[in-house]
Amino acid sequence: MTNKIIIPIVVLMMVLASVVTSSAQGPSSEEIINSLAPKKIKTRSITPKVGLSTEDRSFVSGLKKKTRGIVVEERERLAEVIAANDLPSLDLEIFFAYDSSAIAPEAVGGLVQLGRALSDPRMSDADLVVSGHTDARGSDAYNQNLSEDRAFSVKRFLVENFGVTAARLIAVGYGEELLKNTASPEADENRRVTIVNLSQ
Repeated sequence: MTNKIIIPIVVLMMVLASVVTSSAQGPSSEEIINSLAPKKIKTRSITPKVGLSTEDRSFVSGLKKKTRGIVVEERERLAEVIAANDLPSLDLEIFFAYDSSAIAPEAVGGLVQLGRALSDPRMSDADLVVSGHTDARGSDAYNQNLSEDRAFSVKRFLVENFGVTAARLIAVGYGEELLKNTASPEADENRRVTIVNLSQ
């Protein structure tokens, strides 16, 4: 039990030291918070609250309670809910070991910034989607499994190292279904993790 506590702290200390001494890659925690901030301004007026419909909220709530993987229909509906509501999102280039869901050392600095952002009081009530994406190399089934494993790796990192509540994070893989660069399906930018704020 002691090792489980000491190892993440030692890893974080090493990463924080490297972040200070090296040039920053990717967005800072403040930039992440700004990117994930709700797009609609909430007011105290009697105007109906803009955001997810009751049906969409119920669907998202059901996903948060799932103990098994998200099935195809749920994955597709989640993508539709995100697109239809123009929810705030951020693409992050997270490096993984080749052909693996193991987080590469060069990715840890970016994940530390993400962890800091999600631990910030301004984000403490946000429910988020952590979605993994691949390029089009390899089979559909292989890419789907790899993207799911990578999304869960990011979720696990945030939970174990920053105390982000697991129930706040919905991990889902999209494989090569939602390419960022459709003109070049094998382009590097298609391999990414997207964070979406479901709370509006």
